[in-house]
Amino acid sequence: MYDTERVEILKGAQGTLQGAVSSGGALHIYTRSAQVGSGERNGYVKTTWADNMTSIVEAASDFHLSDTLSLRFAGVQNNNAGNEVKNIRTGVNEDHKYVSGRISLSWVPTDALSVRFKYQNMEVDSIYPQPVAGTNGTPSYAQIADAYVAELALYESLGFVDPGTAAQFTFLNRPNYSDIPASGLKPEDRVALHFQDPKQNTSAEFHNLMIDYDMGSHALALRYSDSQSDAQGLIDRDYAGAYVYGYPQEVRTNTGIETFEMRLSNQDNDKLEYTVGVFSRDSQTYTTADLDRSYSITEVAPHLYKPLAGPGMAYKTPTNVCNAIRENPSAFYASMNVITCMGIPVDAKTEAYFANFKYNLSEKTYIQFGIREQEIDFYTQQNLYLPRTALVGVADGGGLTIPFVAAGDTNKTADSTTGGFKIGHYLNDDVLLYVANESGYRRPSITITSTAINPSLLPFEEEESNMTEIGMKGTFMDGRLRLNAAYYDVTFDGFQTKWDNVIAREFTRSGPGGLTQVQGGVFNNNDASLSGIDLEYAYVVNADLTLGGSYSSTDSEYDAGSVRYTNDVTYTGMTAPTADVSGQRLNDDAESSMTFYLDHSVAAYWGGERYTRYNISWRDERTSAINPDLKIKALVIANLIVGWRSADDVWDASFFVKNAFDDVDISDIQSYFSDYSLPGGNPLPSKFYSANTNMGRQMGFQLSYNF
Repeated sequence: MYDTERVEILKGAQGTLQGAVSSGGALHIYTRSAQVGSGERNGYVKTTWADNMTSIVEAASDFHLSDTLSLRFAGVQNNNAGNEVKNIRTGVNEDHKYVSGRISLSWVPTDALSVRFKYQNMEVDSIYPQPVAGTNGTPSYAQIADAYVAELALYESLGFVDPGTAAQFTFLNRPNYSDIPASGLKPEDRVALHFQDPKQNTSAEFHNLMIDYDMGSHALALRYSDSQSDAQGLIDRDYAGAYVYGYPQEVRTNTGIETFEMRLSNQDNDKLEYTVGVFSRDSQTYTTADLDRSYSITEVAPHLYKPLAGPGMAYKTPTNVCNAIRENPSAFYASMNVITCMGIPVDAKTEAYFANFKYNLSEKTYIQFGIREQEIDFYTQQNLYLPRTALVGVADGGGLTIPFVAAGDTNKTADSTTGGFKIGHYLNDDVLLYVANESGYRRPSITITSTAINPSLLPFEEEESNMTEIGMKGTFMDGRLRLNAAYYDVTFDGFQTKWDNVIAREFTRSGPGGLTQVQGGVFNNNDASLSGIDLEYAYVVNADLTLGGSYSSTDSEYDAGSVRYTNDVTYTGMTAPTADVSGQRLNDDAESSMTFYLDHSVAAYWGGERYTRYNISWRDERTSAINPDLKIKALVIANLIVGWRSADDVWDASFFVKNAFDDVDISDIQSYFSDYSLPGGNPLPSKFYSANTNMGRQMGFQLSYNF
């Protein structure tokens, strides 16, 4: 975020006051617009430096072209090293670069008409080694490989396999972890081991047109937006560093989204207030997900065989390989490689109308009612192109394009009716009590994965939710104390969950294959419930000191009979193993969290104003729903800012410390690593897991000049 006017956090289902719908809440970010009718520049230059190689430069200013027309230019450049993860095998360090610019035009020809247009572009370049934690496990990969080869030799001596079978595995790779401690790695070590270096590049453009017209009795608002983005992501699925040459996957996505919204609100009736509108959203996305799966041969004899994609290989990335194969397929017929090239089109068109009515029964009591009707047409397909090579012949499907999604599931239509009802009563001018009920909806869809699995696993159904909230908003002590409190209860019918730690039976042209880790996870539906309380307060002690904070507590669980897809290497079925999750939490969020802040300012003896800000947050310990062997400890994050502001508000300088206690733990647990397998076998269990953490202690300095 940069050059931001305000941020709104909305809780609960949305969609009856404006067009974009959300079942669980929304975050609205409003950027600053050019001001018309004022000679003020409203400009600033802000620079930030921090000790994780962070360097940020941000600037913005208005340019007044006439009394009715103004422009605003804003831009930011952010370079940083993120969590400073280092790949100890390739020597590559984490690095991020973000550049963005925005042009805003404001035209106010009359008091009744306002036209605003904003254009923004952005470019993101990141190299982000995937940190790993845990151990090789017992037995280790090497021990399993030794046992496998010994077993082949025994079968050969008994005549059960052809002579020389065991000899073919003389050079079978045994993953080596002599470069890490025998006790394994911890998340806070920030160490990566993979052969490929993951990177991300995203380019995007946004156009927004906003027209507001005061018609006297009514206000008309028109909104149009268009966004285009291209993203490239390269990862190494072998984040545990078990393969000699890694397991590269590249995903490229082109997205175009066009939205239109019209709202009409009355302004002349204090008794009845209403907003009615229409909304349209058309999105088109095309994704390629390409893999070099040559590990099945390169692991057997790394000195003889190499993948096509990767550092030092014939091609830099898997998509480069797929493009070359499409141009000249026959050139790869003799190649000792396995390549998969996936094309994934996803299109969706939403048409909706909505209305919201507020009727003031008296000066103290009101009722509010909203409704939204929408229809969504969507198309999804996954087309796997399996290039023909020496290892993937015609009999194996080499040269074919195979659709993953059944014909009956590609084109779908979904419609829903959602809305809300609210009763509010003011005890006095400062205290509001309310009861609200809101319904939400998420459309059915298809699991998107580059792994060829049983088509019956892909579709998942719609989700419907209903939330009841009882709350209070008030100010006390002559306005010095603000206190808000709410209790909410949500029921889900068909709660949509993506399970990341999943293996499934791989499907090939010749029939079911071995078990494989499903990249991207698999969705399903279960009934569930969630409830909680939110408290927040702010207390103005005096003109120089403000204290505030919040407390949240949630409890959630899947209903009886709920199941998840899981990772069970003993599974012998044809789809995917499942496990009962009845009574388990819906996600890895903490049951309780608290925040406290202090904002203090005092006149500086040399002029201007000194200020101090403390912000402390506490989050309860968590148990991973995906990987219950791993616990996420309670965290206390303390941030401190001390600064000085000039009397004319031109200069502002501050020193900050984020996460002053350097309290670090894993932030996201996906699964134990199970992509590695012996050639022709199922995944092997390990105790390695991806180790993304919150950022540790960071110290920095910020300087702002306002003009």
